[in-house]
Amino acid sequence: MFVKTAVASIVCFGIMTGCDAIRSPSAGTGMQHTIPEEFFTDPLQRQLAIAVDKGDAQAVDAAVKAGAQVNSWGKAGFSLLYWAMARKSVAGFEALLKNGADATVDYRNPSRLPDDFPRESVIRLAVQADDPGFLRAALRQGFDPDYILDKNGKETLLFVAGAAHSQQAMQLLLDAGANIEHQDLMGFTALGDAMLRRDFETMWFLLQRGADPMTGSTRGSDVPSKFKMYGSRGVRPDQRDYFEKVVDDLVKRGLLTRQDIIEADKPKTSNPPGVTVIEHDPNSEAGQAILELDRAEREANRRDGR
Repeated sequence: MFVKTAVASIVCFGIMTGCDAIRSPSAGTGMQHTIPEEFFTDPLQRQLAIAVDKGDAQAVDAAVKAGAQVNSWGKAGFSLLYWAMARKSVAGFEALLKNGADATVDYRNPSRLPDDFPRESVIRLAVQADDPGFLRAALRQGFDPDYILDKNGKETLLFVAGAAHSQQAMQLLLDAGANIEHQDLMGFTALGDAMLRRDFETMWFLLQRGADPMTGSTRGSDVPSKFKMYGSRGVRPDQRDYFEKVVDDLVKRGLLTRQDIIEADKPKTSNPPGVTVIEHDPNSEAGQAILELDRAEREANRRDGR
């Protein structure tokens, strides 16, 4: 899917406007209100939960030494790491990681979920969280900044941070050594992935951090080739200034010309066989329906890739 400034066009290239908002770890679960005594019934596990809630690393160590399990599930089926996030206990979260808690597992007990229920790992939520302290804690405890969340799509945490519009998370990952040129299954980098979303603010950030717009050129997944194909289609008003900055940067590098954008913006007289281009105002009912279908498809593909 692809969105023009005033129209949305269905094409054979997966571009969408907007992206999922940064989510609160406790959204919709009530975990932020769940006290330690309600989270566990086992006395030893309660002792651990109390220590986590207080952010008392020494007490966490003592509870674990006494036999408490850091990867156990609470009564409602949520992980202890997730509950620490919901309770806004960065220190407790880090103490759990230090004692072997696994941030790569689902934040809910998989055995209690239907097979088709969306899976979300704790580390994904940490990357998306409003408070960067949880991601910082994970990296401080040695979490791989190039961890691949989607084994089929091969997207790393940097892709997730970009999709969440979190420059803080991207900065933390890059400072920890994340590979800015990592390519997903289709050959796109985090920079190219931002291009697909028409997220030029994220593109500008990554370019300033040294991202190479030509990575993926052997597969046609480089940024200049997509600009030459789609021009300024899909540039939202709030992204216009960043679009211009990115284009200017590519022009200065000799990778793009303003005429390339003009040519790409011209109405297409023919389409690839079997592809029908439909244009709608993105604010219309049809335009919004198209965007929602695209979002749902991307989410389904991400879930299937797990």
